[in-house]
Amino acid sequence: MKLNWKGWLGPNKEGGKPDYFSVLFPILLVGAVIILVMTNTNRNIPDTAKGEASSQEEVTAVRGDSYAKMLEEKLAEAFSNMAGVGKVKVYVTLAGSGEETVLKDESNMAEEVREEASGTFRSSQQQEQEERTVTDTNGNPYVIRSTYPEVKGVLIVAQGASSAVVREQLLSAASTLLGLSYQQIQVATYQS
Repeated sequence: MKLNWKGWLGPNKEGGKPDYFSVLFPILLVGAVIILVMTNTNRNIPDTAKGEASSQEEVTAVRGDSYAKMLEEKLAEAFSNMAGVGKVKVYVTLAGSGEETVLKDESNMAEEVREEASGTFRSSQQQEQEERTVTDTNGNPYVIRSTYPEVKGVLIVAQGASSAVVREQLLSAASTLLGLSYQQIQVATYQS
């Protein structure tokens, strides 16, 4: 079967201009559908992974914020009980967000196939390894090990910080409790 392109693109039966729209419109429509299908197919896989990663980052950030808040409260309580410190506020900066190691279940499947065809033997082996995260009944993963984020710096605002003795005690206590150098600790006077 031979296509008559000149008949399609040539002058119409009335002798007027050729009708390009009736030829080009179906081609453009098919091309647009193919492009839409291809972009949606490629986009679904990364979006799912990106959504899971961002929700994990949000959970980790919330966990890091609650850890910083807990540290701030405990340090403020400890410092306020020291002689001459008075009213105190503590602000903690964390580096990173810590790390959780979850329990993984690994399963190995091995399959061996032997075929005999016309007196010759053919053997093939196939192995699959699958790794799944073990979860509880609510779908939360079992955490084996959890590390807290590293404390990067501390700001201590205290009423008694104008005294050099109190300032030194706060620096020494924060350094001892958090394992920080004096350069990572700032002590300021509390403004009433």
